[in-house]
Order: sequence, then C-alpha cells, then structure tokens
Amino acid sequence: QPQLLEDLKILKSLKLKEEKEGKVDDGNDKSSALQLWDMGYYMRKYKATLGVDEAELREYFPLDHVKKEILSIYQELLGLRFERVIVKNNNSKDNDDDEIFEVWLEDVECYAVHDLKQWEEEEKKEGESASSLLGYFFLDIFP
Repeated sequence: QPQLLEDLKILKSLKLKEEKEGKVDDGNDKSSALQLWDMGYYMRKYKATLGVDEAELREYFPLDHVKKEILSIYQELLGLRFERVIVKNNNSKDNDDDEIFEVWLEDVECYAVHDLKQWEEEEKKEGESASSLLGYFFLDIFP
C-alpha cells in the first residue's frame, strides 16, 4: 500500500506540472485530481523519465509468445486446458457452421475452458461427450 501511495503521488505531481505549464485543460474544476483515465498517460510519462522505452521492450516480449506462455501458466496452475474456438467477426460475411461465437473485433479470441483431468480421460476414450467443458472466455488484449 505505501508504494502505491508513493506512485500515485509521483503521477499526480506530473499532472500538476503539466497544468502549471498550461498543457492540461480537461474543463473540470477538479482538474488537478488524478482521474482513472489519466493513469495510462502519466504512467508512460513517468516511465519515460526513468529511461524506459516501451517500444524497445516489445521487441523482447513478442505478443504471441507472451500470450501463449501466460495461458500455459494458468493451465498448469489451475488444472485447466484452453482450446481456441473459431469465432466470427460482426463484419464477417461467412456463415460457417464451425463459427459458434460472434466477436466485436477481429483481434478478440475465444477459448473453451476444460477441466484438464476430465479432458485427458475423454481424449483416451474417443467419441465421448464433452463433459470436461467448464465454460468459455474472450481474450481482448486491446480493449
């Protein structure tokens, strides 16, 4: 908690500095208050003061690899299996029967969530019903 308060104080000081320089005008009487929508902007500004180059960091952490590894960690940690489900975009003209979910953007992915133990048993007994299915989730990395 103390570190959070210290970080918020730093972000607020960045906002106050911009207000004094006349760079911020959100038309609000409480403009010096740090709002939720300010957080991303001032976090990037603060990282820049520390010499952190997010574009350079992205080179070392390709999105597809990071996504695959994070899902793998959750599968192992929670005893689950994630299977990507074919989806269709709102703008899609295709009416393929395999596409069972509609998504709001083409970057959004849908995953079926299975109980790992039941899923492994079903794999051994081909033709069984999908009783291992627990549900689905949508992954929207760029909300």
